[in-house]
Amino acid sequence: MKKLKISVVVPVFNSEKYLEKCIDSIINQTYKNIEIILINDGSSDKSEEICKSYLKTYKNIKLINQSNSGVSVARNNGLKSSTGDYVLFVDSDDWLEKDMLETMVKEIDNFDIDIVRCEYFVENNPVLEDKYFKKIYFKNVEIKNNNYLIENITNYNINPAVWMMLIKRELAVKHKFTSNIGYGEDLIYSLDLLLDSKKIKIIPYAFYHYRLSDNSASRNPAKYTRNIENLIKLHSYIKEILTKNGINNNRIDKNSIKSYYYLIIWYEYLKFNASALDENSFIEELKKIRNSNEYVVCLKKYGKNCNLKLNRKLIIWFFDNEFYFMILFTLKLKKYLKGGGRH
Repeated sequence: MKKLKISVVVPVFNSEKYLEKCIDSIINQTYKNIEIILINDGSSDKSEEICKSYLKTYKNIKLINQSNSGVSVARNNGLKSSTGDYVLFVDSDDWLEKDMLETMVKEIDNFDIDIVRCEYFVENNPVLEDKYFKKIYFKNVEIKNNNYLIENITNYNINPAVWMMLIKRELAVKHKFTSNIGYGEDLIYSLDLLLDSKKIKIIPYAFYHYRLSDNSASRNPAKYTRNIENLIKLHSYIKEILTKNGINNNRIDKNSIKSYYYLIIWYEYLKFNASALDENSFIEELKKIRNSNEYVVCLKKYGKNCNLKLNRKLIIWFFDNEFYFMILFTLKLKKYLKGGGRH
């Protein structure tokens, strides 16, 4: 049987602090038939220099330089340059367990899978722990009907990040990452893949280390919590994709918008907790979101009933009814019970 070639696509932007650990974790994979494509997205630090140092030693590493255009353009350029049978996307401040690719390739060899997805570790303050995913899929499972998975991804119950997925290249190159949206590129791309795939295998092993760096949205929630217009743009994309594929599910649409507002509230709380904001300032921020034209339209269109997890539904109910102190109390209690702000 032909030994599958894996293309690992790594967008790089000002990652000098973590880049060597990332690249070394790919080089040191127990599965060796790989190519590594580094896309330097106009870095102003020593990232390009670090990338070039690896080119001297490793013949299976390519470097693409581009002007600063964002992660979506970098990933698309990496895909164009890839020559493997399957593609893995890795962020340049993250790293992999050494047997990640070997384990995932075995699943492909055994089952002829379009996409293999694993679990992940959250490093540097585990705020985005994907517990719901583990609870549902804590066993080997082959997905043949993708609607349930689609609903949970669009509702943000399952992390839509592409870096947990080993994707058949002929499937990956049929779709492009959207570059004109501030947040949600992974969600849109994952939806396209799911709707176009025949077999998906989810395995119960955590191989990917996701680092919450200083530049990540979880540490810098203002990067997208302020841009409420992005919510409308993102969900117009989602609706367009679902409608184009014959899925006109109002419950998906309603729940995903409600879930997004829950995440906005949560990140506002994280920002409040990490800064000098007092409680009154935090509540004023929530009021601005609640009274925005976008949210009023959302509330009028979708109502207050939504099929979310209980904790999210409770927060949204408080938010809809302007019980801001109850939101603050609930989030404080949640953080205390979970020990350090786990989401």
